Amino acid sequence: MSIAWDAGDFPAGADYRLCADQVCRDWRAETPDDPRSFFRVPLPEATGEQQVTVRFQVTRPAGGRSVYDRTTQVTLRKYTPNGEGCSPTVWQAGLRADPGEGLLPVDRG
Repeated sequence: MSIAWDAGDFPAGADYRLCADQVCRDWRAETPDDPRSFFRVPLPEATGEQQVTVRFQVTRPAGGRSVYDRTTQVTLRKYTPNGEGCSPTVWQAGLRADPGEGLLPVDRG
């Protein structure tokens, strides 16, 4: 499960949390101007097309006040990065966090 966002949409130096079902990952910007705007949560048990509940949270670096907290359902889709019939076969989904529109699907086709 991956998430992307525009670094300019959230406070500099923010803390990020991505959860896919019960698997969560936290990331803290190393510096206030850290431009990173993408990370993922691996789902090692994911096999086959299935629904996953995803929650993405962003909090301010000072005081820990939440500035973004959205939840949605996504369907994991089959992806074969080396072509059909070659390893690995993974099941994944991607989202983009938009402050105004929420969590939007990203086509991996």
